[in-house]
Amino acid sequence: MARYSSPTRRSWLIAPLIVCFIALLIHRFAQPPETLRPKIFVLGLSKTGTTSIGDALERLGYRRLGWRDIRSRHLVHTWANGGCDSLIDITQYYDAFEDLPWPFVYKEMADLYPEAKFVLSLRKDEETWLRSMSIHVGRGRWLPYTYFYGADTFPGNEHIMRESYRNHSQNVRSYFADKKDRFMEMSIDDGDINWDVLCQVAICPGGKVPATSFPTANTAASWNTGWFLNQ
Repeated sequence: MARYSSPTRRSWLIAPLIVCFIALLIHRFAQPPETLRPKIFVLGLSKTGTTSIGDALERLGYRRLGWRDIRSRHLVHTWANGGCDSLIDITQYYDAFEDLPWPFVYKEMADLYPEAKFVLSLRKDEETWLRSMSIHVGRGRWLPYTYFYGADTFPGNEHIMRESYRNHSQNVRSYFADKKDRFMEMSIDDGDINWDVLCQVAICPGGKVPATSFPTANTAASWNTGWFLNQ
């Protein structure tokens, strides 16, 4: 008897291939910029203000690679399959990085770029992050979340994802315990994510804090960008 895969299962297989193909085309014709600033890596997990920080760094003039760039999907799938060469290669084109998979390659990036700074964005506690993630993951199943958070569905896996958040924060803090001049924490719920704090690690034009309001991005109200963007 013939076997047919469901549309959902086929989408898991086909969408990553399409994304990777587009990402490779973009990367093939890219040229490294002549000058870059000391790099900044945002190590916060999903729903910790990473996109807002990335938007802010972009306003400060940083060449930024975040989740809005389709190549990030390719990098996620590459990392999930044990590859890091593509991540290392693409860092020569940018000086600011946020969202997956960057929070999970901080050791490699710290060794590769001794002058780089690292920002751990957080929520005020695990439960606040978990509530936000439950809405975020509830938009649709995305298999790579299993590699990062131990689960890709809600409800029923709260304890697994809660532990992943806790372990990530502890591991990052432990690694940078003797590298505090390269490391900073920012809590989105405590008002720490602002220009004054960010400009302690970022280069602000003229050495002045921007007079504009700090970006606020990727809120729950904006989560209707479509199924394809999560593939």
